[in-house]
Formats: sequence, structure tokens, C-alpha cells
Amino acid sequence: MTMGLREMKIDCIILDVEGTTTPVDFVKSTLFSYADRKIQAFLENHQDSADLRDLEADILGTGVLPENYRRAIGRGDGKERLQALSDAFRYLIAVDSKAQVLKEIEGRIWHDGYSSGELRGQVYSDVPAALRIWKNAGISVYIYSSGSVLSQRLLFSTVPEGDLTAYIDGYFDTAVGGKKDPASYRKISTTISVAPEHILFISDSEEEVEAAVEAGMRGILIIRDGKMPGGGKSITVVRDLLDPYLSQ
Repeated sequence: MTMGLREMKIDCIILDVEGTTTPVDFVKSTLFSYADRKIQAFLENHQDSADLRDLEADILGTGVLPENYRRAIGRGDGKERLQALSDAFRYLIAVDSKAQVLKEIEGRIWHDGYSSGELRGQVYSDVPAALRIWKNAGISVYIYSSGSVLSQRLLFSTVPEGDLTAYIDGYFDTAVGGKKDPASYRKISTTISVAPEHILFISDSEEEVEAAVEAGMRGILIIRDGKMPGGGKSITVVRDLLDPYLSQ
């Protein structure tokens, strides 16, 4: 028989975002598409600031930018250089790069979109109820996503169901490390002062769940759509956050 939260002595739940609390299609088709459309104007608005020079240095410092983009930025001047930077950021968006500089600039662009009302957050229908259940049970909830902390706060504060940030105790992005690295989960555990064995991590990525488990946490794989994994898997799998396993 599968143990529930009470039997596992869970004090804290850490949630992934994309595919866990929020539809993948919203992230890719709405948020990424919005950043792609707005990146040129964002760079133009900051072209005379030290801020832009910092962004340029950061993007050139990433190890994921192909050499042709790096050369274009280096040889460009004025509008050409701005266009080269825009092309480089669009490339990183297209390949879903987790580079910190991209996540920072996406967060700032989305901030403008949420502030203007062009963007609104989106979560699966079970998320608000699950957050309330855990809050009432005295379980703290944190978010850990490759998206910036700023973008996480914006998303959960603007969903049609209302501001959900009151149910969330804190946020982590890849500043703590990559999501497939067990060391990242150990760092989060230390930061929130909760022993790993009392933390449950939920994600739609099996590799992320395995990394959390290796760090000493409990792990659950959530599969919103698609085929459930076959036998031989030791990871608990649920379809949504209102699964009885997560509320008992």
C-alpha cells in the first residue's frame, strides 16, 4: 500500500512549474512566443544603458551560444549589433535554453506583459485546491523552476483563479543550480532549513525527480497527459495534484 503525506512525515512540498502546475503549451506558445516578439523592442529601449552591456557580456559568457551568433555580436555596431543580440536571444528561446541570462531577460519582458495585462498566468485546474489543502495541513510549498524567480511570482499572482502567492512560501530558480543536479536539491533543503527526508519534490521530469531522490528527498512523477510508465519503475506516479496520495 502506498504511503500518503502523513505517513511519510512530509513538512514541505517543492513543485516544478512547466508540466506540473502549468501547461507546457502555455509556457511555449504564450510565454516563449511573447518573449520572442518583444525582445527586439526590449533591447532597443535599453541600448544606451550599462544594463545592455551587462546582458551582452552575460550572453557571450554562456557556453551554449553557437559561434556564428558570437561572431555576429562581436563584429556588429549600432543597429547591427542590436540585431545580432536579438537574434542570439531568439535562438536561445527557440532551443529552450536554461541559460541564466535568458531567464533573467525573459522575466523582465514578461513583467511588462503581466503589468500591461497582455499576459495572465495559467495553472491546471487542480492546482489552487491542492495549494489550499497543503496550506491548511501546515505543509509549506516552494516552487523550483528554470524560469526566474520574478517570472514565477508573476505567473502565480495573475492566474484567473486569483492570486495564489499567499499559498507559496518561496521560490527557487537555477541560481541554486541545475534541476538535474542532486546538489541543487541539497542546497534548497539547507536554505529552507528542512531535512531532505521531510521534503517531497513533484515534477513531470523523471530525471529531476531522480536527482531530488538522490539528494534524500521523496519524489513523485506527475504525468498530466500521455502513457503512464510501465513496470520496473520505483518512482510513484500521479495524474494530478489532487491524487489521494497527496492529500492523506
